[in-house]
Amino acid sequence: MTLKAQPALTSNTDQFSTQKRFECTEVKNVTFGTDAAAPLLALLTPVAYNENTGYWAKWAKPTQDVYTIAVTTDYTSGTFTVTIDGETSGTIASSASLATVQAAVDALSNVRSGDIVVTEAAAGGVDIDLGGFIFTFATTGNFRGRAITMTADFGSLVGGTGAAITNTVAGVEANGTDIPKAFVAPTSIQTYADGETVGVVMWAGKVHIDDITVESADDSDFQYIAKKTFRGLGIRIESLAGIR
Repeated sequence: MTLKAQPALTSNTDQFSTQKRFECTEVKNVTFGTDAAAPLLALLTPVAYNENTGYWAKWAKPTQDVYTIAVTTDYTSGTFTVTIDGETSGTIASSASLATVQAAVDALSNVRSGDIVVTEAAAGGVDIDLGGFIFTFATTGNFRGRAITMTADFGSLVGGTGAAITNTVAGVEANGTDIPKAFVAPTSIQTYADGETVGVVMWAGKVHIDDITVESADDSDFQYIAKKTFRGLGIRIESLAGIR
């Protein structure tokens, strides 16, 4: 199906008569693919372009990649290292604190502070002597929406068994759906006999935060991306702190 851009609008009166707080300066027909209507049937859903499929889709938060270090029996001394995308940390003592492990990760040449957040949880009585905790490494910041490769070398740990690092939550490479590009109005959504869904999206204009389908009005990921993306597109978000 070939879709043509619609002419620019200066008012939403004719196109979206029921949405009083939505004003657009340009709209365009886009394709969302087959069986895609249900997630879009909410007032002013943020949408993004899936670079892999060539279809538009509902905007989704970037996906975290999560790795976890755990052990089977106690380690009493020694050191270990972690390697992220080919860069290896300095040696980390088995008794290292959470802050020390985080600092070792931040010191990698390919990691900036805030890209990977290290947390710890009680190890159920098994003392890895890494502060007595299991360590979890989760991508965020500039690494959010990336799938990383992370390994660890436990060869220098002493006194225990079973130390391993596991990719407990597999990250998914960003395909464009984590970058909001526009809004779609549910009144414009149409599904054809072959299941293909099309709709009209707003490229620029303004919208009230109460009309946007997100997890919460103060969603930090939405605010962060909206500041960089929506404002750059000329879209004004009203009633969202810090975005004008």
